Amino acid sequence: FPHPMGLTGTGEPDLAYRCGLALARQARATGANMIHSPVLDVNTNPLNPEVYTRSYGDNAADVIRFARESMRGLIEGGLIPTGKHFPGRGESADDAHWGLPSVDLELKKLSDVHIAPYAALIPEGLPAIMSAHCLYPALGETELPASLSRRILTDFLRGELGFQGVVTTDNMMMGGILKQYEMAEACLMALIAGNDLILCRDESVARFKILDTVLEGVKSGRLKESELDEKVYRILAMRWDMGL
Repeated sequence: FPHPMGLTGTGEPDLAYRCGLALARQARATGANMIHSPVLDVNTNPLNPEVYTRSYGDNAADVIRFARESMRGLIEGGLIPTGKHFPGRGESADDAHWGLPSVDLELKKLSDVHIAPYAALIPEGLPAIMSAHCLYPALGETELPASLSRRILTDFLRGELGFQGVVTTDNMMMGGILKQYEMAEACLMALIAGNDLILCRDESVARFKILDTVLEGVKSGRLKESELDEKVYRILAMRWDMGL
């Protein structure tokens, strides 16, 4: 199917719905039940090396209109959609696969344009959101990327925007994380920040070290057991919606 920007170029939101529905039916036929789409980034920076045509466009209203229909088709076809990359990567001029970008916008611009798709689709049932490996000074975070920031994921996304669904990290193998943090510690930080799922390669040695680090984090009180329980409940609820 065309990339999201191509769908927007048709001017027909129904095509986004039909593509989402067809994609979901094909994916479910292969056993898939979740997809890291739709991309909710508003691609306002033409120099963006990472989002580009994965975005529905450079206008928040267009992104909302077409992402809404994609989300509807995906859900109707049996896939759990994931809006990404919260709170918006469209203004970035750097690629988080290789380093840690910063979105240096004033809060009003960030809210009115880049956070707007989340504010619109969360009340409409967006079930999952992916956090961004990116700095957002306007949200009071100048050192931690959104994916590791409790201020952004717990206080803002859940507290102010009212999101009750599942939050997943982007790939923890990306340079925006690994150049700054040791993998297992970063995964624990991500859970403490408010992520429910950790996305990374299934390498056995790294996996067991991550599990041990998380366990020690719970034992030491860095990660509250009650919050870990809430994460499990959210994941189980999503699995129920997957038909599992």
